[in-house]
Amino acid sequence: MEPIVIGIGGVSNGGKSLLCEKISKKYSSVICNMDDYYNWPDDNMQLDYLEEYNNTYANFEVVSAVNFERLLLDVERKIKETEEIHKSSALTRCPIVLVEGILVFHFK
Repeated sequence: MEPIVIGIGGVSNGGKSLLCEKISKKYSSVICNMDDYYNWPDDNMQLDYLEEYNNTYANFEVVSAVNFERLLLDVERKIKETEEIHKSSALTRCPIVLVEGILVFHFK
């Protein structure tokens, strides 16, 4: 059975991670949290900074702040891993991969 991939988007601090945790506990799903894929200043990536804070704070709510390439590779890897686990077990329900973040629906 092919895994179902569910995207959960929403505003910062809106409960996306909490919702994923609750779904994961109930349905034994796998979570990809977009927070784990942000570019950081020490990654040698160009980040946008917030002018209202004298350009001392990076803006993590813009598309350029996320390493979508790495996120996509990990989502694909988790889909394959989930398929393999499902094939080798007695699970009867469809496996679930949750992808959550404020920009999760931006990437095509």
